[in-house]
Amino acid sequence: MNTTLLPQLSALYTQFLSDDFYVQRQQQLFLAPIFKDIIRETLHNKPITNLHLSGLIQMFKSDCRPGTFSKYLQGNIPDIEISQPLFSKYANVGLQGLTGSGLRTIQDPSAEQLAIIKKFLLDAFQVNTVDSAAQLCQEFDRMDIPEVKKGVYSPWLYYINPKLFPIINNSHVSFKQWLSIPDDYPACIRDFGELKNKLNIEDFGLLDAFAFSFLRLKTATPETTTPDIRHIVSTHIPKNQILYGPPGTGKTYNSIYHALSILENTPIETVMDQGWQLIKARFDNYVKTGRIVFTTFHQSMSYEDFIEGIKPVTEKEGGPIRYQVEDGIFKQLCTEAAFSIADNITTPAQRHFRAFEHAYNEFTAYAEERMAAGEQVTLKTKYNEVLTIVKISEQENIWIRHQNSNKTYIVSRNRLSKLDMAFDDLDQIPNISKAFTAEIGGHNSSAYWAVLKKIKELKPGSSQHLTKEKYTYTAKQELIQQTDPAEYSKGMPPRYVMIIDEINRGNMAQIFGELITLLEDDKRLGQSTALTVTLPYSKKPFGVPPNLYVIGTMNTADRSVETLDTALRRRFTFVPYLPDEKELDINIDGVELSTMLTAINDRLRVLKDNDHTIGHAWFWEVDNLEGLKKVFAGKVLPLLQEFFFNDYQQLGLVLGNNFFLKQQQVSARIFARFDSGTELAQEYSEAMSYVLKPAELLTVADFQSIYQ
Repeated sequence: MNTTLLPQLSALYTQFLSDDFYVQRQQQLFLAPIFKDIIRETLHNKPITNLHLSGLIQMFKSDCRPGTFSKYLQGNIPDIEISQPLFSKYANVGLQGLTGSGLRTIQDPSAEQLAIIKKFLLDAFQVNTVDSAAQLCQEFDRMDIPEVKKGVYSPWLYYINPKLFPIINNSHVSFKQWLSIPDDYPACIRDFGELKNKLNIEDFGLLDAFAFSFLRLKTATPETTTPDIRHIVSTHIPKNQILYGPPGTGKTYNSIYHALSILENTPIETVMDQGWQLIKARFDNYVKTGRIVFTTFHQSMSYEDFIEGIKPVTEKEGGPIRYQVEDGIFKQLCTEAAFSIADNITTPAQRHFRAFEHAYNEFTAYAEERMAAGEQVTLKTKYNEVLTIVKISEQENIWIRHQNSNKTYIVSRNRLSKLDMAFDDLDQIPNISKAFTAEIGGHNSSAYWAVLKKIKELKPGSSQHLTKEKYTYTAKQELIQQTDPAEYSKGMPPRYVMIIDEINRGNMAQIFGELITLLEDDKRLGQSTALTVTLPYSKKPFGVPPNLYVIGTMNTADRSVETLDTALRRRFTFVPYLPDEKELDINIDGVELSTMLTAINDRLRVLKDNDHTIGHAWFWEVDNLEGLKKVFAGKVLPLLQEFFFNDYQQLGLVLGNNFFLKQQQVSARIFARFDSGTELAQEYSEAMSYVLKPAELLTVADFQSIYQ
């Protein structure tokens, strides 16, 4: 692949992000899990036939109508209890498939070849690495089965795993030729995978749409030396920002737009034009996959909750309590963000580490399966002593017992990893105890040797690439520790976002701790002035990766920007969200909402300040008089009373006479007789007593009186 063209390609992709086809494809992505289930259920047929494969082609075509879809779905999945829910999900998306294979039917494959196709697709469900995916397809292509070539089977594979298998067809020829990408599908898996990572694309369906649109976009763009616009766009997205403003201005709501703009490197205006249902679905998916973490600060939030702290844990209910250092929500997200970079770096040490993780997972999964079936799992030491595995702990350490002994030993995953890195051939170690102690300290060396021997037998080739889902959290941290800090400045890794709602309600200086320094752009990992600190509990180095973004929301009625810690204020970009009364240019039963809110806020700015106004977002859902009353009862009136601390004279200057039932002078006679309190009672006799009208009694005329 010609990587020198990547800056131009990146600029074209940025242009594509505002294209109508990009928006349509974003919506079509919701079809992939539905089509995956259809393929899985189709493969339950015994035997699978050419009609079944033809049904997949027809259902997944971009011009398939609901009636046609239903007909072929029934043919592939006769069980209506299975097919009907799938059709309902498909109908709810309201769009057709992503591609057309060019064929309408499959006719030529023999029964033997159909069995090969079935096994090929079933194996695709199990594949989770680039290398194994390429090998699977290479072996299938050698079969040279008629009609079922990459243009037919690659969409099926994509639906099975949208992050691993690209869609390749004739519409991509110009795209591949321009980048000098080979035509064979196994090579495309690798090269398109590299493009997906370079362009920070989450799903191959988007890359398919981009490749399809390539000639159109390229023709519309002059052939000049173009800087990488994605990097230009990125510099305008602050790493740390706070959306601030009065209550009801949509700060939390808009944080969703900001988060998607960051993750998809798309102008926020483009995101906002895509429709709330699609945006919220993507946001929820990012939360589910861990790319977005949403939290709320409160008075009890602490450094231990946010960064790390010592927490009590038990192995089982009723068991002894022990204490261990646990990472807080921010450090956990930093780990995931840093791991997304480290996992795409290939060094001999990291290949070695990945191979160990793969083998360890294979072995522990096998051991747990055998023990669940009531079987014993045994190992042999170098001197043929038999060891029995007792259990695999929640921390994924292995508990072992020597034969004819009740004493158990813990074989630590982390220490095993260090030993695996240190010793290639265990049989060549003359003194196991001495050699192992030098690496990991004093432990049961024979138990470690026995487990490590088995794992080395299971280790795959050096090209094996373990997927993120297979790593434990601790293993991710180990891989990060092995990563050269300079690597964090390379490429366009996937981004992660933490949204902190009500960020000013917590003690920010106490919660953030060392992050006051580490959050700065030029102090992030990979920068020339990057910094790390040693954390107080774990005693381990910690830095903030460059692909993690922080979005806070702040209600200025609770606390103004000026009162924030100065050091923190310097490290955040502040984005104002102020009342925009023009957003409410509607008339509710004769009440002009925009004019009414403008009048209220103009008075509040005089009596209070800009921070103590009322946002337009509270009125977005109001469509009748009853809805307006509810907003005033539940939000507007309580907030105004809080603003003025029950000073009803100022409140009256905002709302007017119509919002009060009565105003009367206080009589000294209402007080109990107390000889020493006469003067005080006389003071109150000069005050006025006010009673607000209940919101349910408010009329159209009352609301109109605010601005008339």
